[in-house]
Amino acid sequence: MVSIAVTGGEPLLREDIFDILECIVDNVIGLNLFTNGTLLTEDTVSRLKDLNPEKVMVSVDGMKETHQKIRGENTYDRTLKGITRLINDGIPVRSNTVVHSENVGELSDIIQVLVDLGVREMVFDQFMEAGRGREHGNLIPALEMGEKVSQQCRAFEEKTPQRIELKFTSEMQNTESSYSFCGVGTSMLTVTAYGDVVLCPVLSSPEHTAGNLKDESLESLWMNSPVFDPFRQCTPENMVCGTCPHVTECRGGCKARVLHYYNKVCMPDPWMCATRGQPWPEQPVPQST
Repeated sequence: MVSIAVTGGEPLLREDIFDILECIVDNVIGLNLFTNGTLLTEDTVSRLKDLNPEKVMVSVDGMKETHQKIRGENTYDRTLKGITRLINDGIPVRSNTVVHSENVGELSDIIQVLVDLGVREMVFDQFMEAGRGREHGNLIPALEMGEKVSQQCRAFEEKTPQRIELKFTSEMQNTESSYSFCGVGTSMLTVTAYGDVVLCPVLSSPEHTAGNLKDESLESLWMNSPVFDPFRQCTPENMVCGTCPHVTECRGGCKARVLHYYNKVCMPDPWMCATRGQPWPEQPVPQST
């Protein structure tokens, strides 16, 4: 089934957002929504429930002080209240937490808060030097921290009565096991607010752009643009880490991070390697942006 993930900025700020969401659902396309959670009022959640979304992804960036340092004043409690409303209305929720140097010590507390709310799917992703992140390189956690984060999460998962699912990448996992974890270039692409068709929200510079929907159809760009070729030619079997016991599980991880560290597509994501206690084949050196 085809799915669309609507993101932003904050998509719920758009006055016509429900016209867009209803159009997606009316065309029998799976709906996923990324939000900061602060605008999830009772009315908004009720309207979302009528659309039967596959999932609503809500950002939780730390405990109250840390979260509000990033998201602004009076956002933490509103975000948690929004999550509670979603769960009470039976809407599947996934939390997204970007792990950085200032919140890594709060992970156990974050997980406990989310479990208490009823969240059963949580994503912990490494802060990346992309977008505004280029101005805050000091927040990037050491790759070695990935294993510690994984161990901490797994230990919590074992002692939690309810099943929780802990992941270590921000993208929705690709179901085509022949290709990369996120499916970039093989089962997933991104359309920007300006109609540019790009690889993903991070890989959106001109060299990662297939074209614009004002000039060419999505089908034509998907079928013919060469920007997708390197990802379609890279399968777990021909990756450098092809013999790793986890390769069919992680499938190389996040390709945006792979390109950031190696400037090559068919390499492993070192953060994903770290979360599984595996050494990465080559010393990762961040590429200049």
